[in-house]
Amino acid sequence: MSDVPAGTGPALEIPFEEIPALLLSMVPECADSIAEMFHQPAETAVLTEEAAVMLYELLAGCFTTPVLMPQLRSDSPGTHLLTRCWDFVERIVDHPSQHVGGAVHFEVLDQLLLDRGLVEAAWPYMKHRTRAPHAADARRRRRPPARHQPTLGLYRTEAAPSASPPSFPSAADLTTADARDPQPKSTGGLRAGGANRI
Repeated sequence: MSDVPAGTGPALEIPFEEIPALLLSMVPECADSIAEMFHQPAETAVLTEEAAVMLYELLAGCFTTPVLMPQLRSDSPGTHLLTRCWDFVERIVDHPSQHVGGAVHFEVLDQLLLDRGLVEAAWPYMKHRTRAPHAADARRRRRPPARHQPTLGLYRTEAAPSASPPSFPSAADLTTADARDPQPKSTGGLRAGGANRI
C-alpha cells in the first residue's frame, strides 16, 4: 500500500487494486459492512481482486450508505470521522481510472444531491477536488433571492438588434428609370403568348 499520508498525494499514486484497502485503513468504521458483503474478514476481503472490481458496490454498501450519510444527517456528527471520510474521497476522486472516477462520483458525490442540506453538511469537510463538482450548486444555494423585479425577468423579451431600414427608390428615380428603360405594358396577368393558348 502507498505510504503517502492521506490527503497529500495525487490519485495517480494510488494503484487501483489498493483502493479497498485504503478505504479500510482510513475509515475502519466500514469493516463490518465489508465483512458482511464479502463473507470474510474485512482485512482479507479488501486485498482480493473482487473488492477492487466491485468498487461501486463497495463504496455504496460499505461507505456511503452505512457510514457517510448517517453522519451527514446526524444532529451531532463525528467531525473526526467525517474528516477521514472526505480525506479518503479526496484521494481518489480524480483517479485516472474511469472505473474509480465513476464509482466515486456516482456512489458518493451524486448521492449528496438526493436530500436537501447534504451538500451544506459535507462542505466544511470537503477539499478542493471534492468541492469542485458542487461549487456552482453551493454558490446558487447561498445566493440571496432577488428583492427587486422578481418576475419581470421571466417575461422580459430582449429587443432584437435594430437593423437599418431598407432603402426604397423615390418617385423621381422611378420616373427617370421608366423613361430610360420603358417597361412592357401589363397583359392582364397573362404570360406572353397566353392569349393564343387553349
